Amino acid sequence: MVSLDIITIKLDYEFCGHRYWPKTSADGQTWTSVKPDAVVISEVDGVRQAKITLQHGKTPLFVAGQEIVAPSDYQTWIAKVSQSPDVEQRVLGQSLEARNIPAMTIKAPGTQPREQIVLIGRQHPPEITGALALFPFVETLLSDEPVAIRFRKRFETIVVPILNPDGVVRGHWRHSTGHKDLNRDWGPFTQPETRLMGRLLEEIAAAPARDLRLFIDFHSTQKDVFYTIPDDYPTNPPLFIKNWLARLSAAMPDYAIHRDANHNLDQPNSKNYVYGKYRVPTVTFEIGDETDRPLIARIGREAALAMM
Repeated sequence: MVSLDIITIKLDYEFCGHRYWPKTSADGQTWTSVKPDAVVISEVDGVRQAKITLQHGKTPLFVAGQEIVAPSDYQTWIAKVSQSPDVEQRVLGQSLEARNIPAMTIKAPGTQPREQIVLIGRQHPPEITGALALFPFVETLLSDEPVAIRFRKRFETIVVPILNPDGVVRGHWRHSTGHKDLNRDWGPFTQPETRLMGRLLEEIAAAPARDLRLFIDFHSTQKDVFYTIPDDYPTNPPLFIKNWLARLSAAMPDYAIHRDANHNLDQPNSKNYVYGKYRVPTVTFEIGDETDRPLIARIGREAALAMM
């Protein structure tokens, strides 16, 4: 019989509350939600707290608010998808702590598509479900689906899957190591990570043979929702977001599409900045923290097919 120790983890929240339901893993790959009776959430003298009680044997035990998807996991994924001849790897630049920010370009070999699409992810370190949607989204762009093959001949897609590697490594809530929420730094560009994105978009705009067509930023929140610009905002192509989400809804009739076209339109976030400067469709693609993981993979795939 294996003897088990009882471990108690106590958390005090200085500026927030308990958002993620804790999970454990024996190998860092397969995660299980902690049982409800093992978590007590309380407030003492105005301080929000949580106490997690776990049984632990002799093997390592990972405990986290969400699955851990570290920079090394991105490198493994990029190496896998880069086996496709339609992928070119690159380093966009470096973070404040000199970590590489990886990027990849997707297009048919030998082509120089005018129309450009930019996808980014992981501005906010713990927002794992956004990453779990970005992976199948990109993999679908690289698939053998007829629409994907045609798409790669006409469009070039630039993917920056982890913009805030410092925050991910250090376990930050929303900020970079520059003490800034990167998704509130678009326009000011006070941080090296957002400046890299600003320069990338400027390079596209300055090139006579390149036109930005779409920008998507993958995130997580309490529920699945597409934060978009309103339909009466002129874009090229016109009404793309409305038509894209209608096609996605038709492909997933058992899944309710939630869209908010008026969310934080005055914030200096990526969606607002890119639309304001370049007048292209922009979307913050949010996946719920506890959305069923196989469903996330399906959403990512069908959203990519509908987009193409």
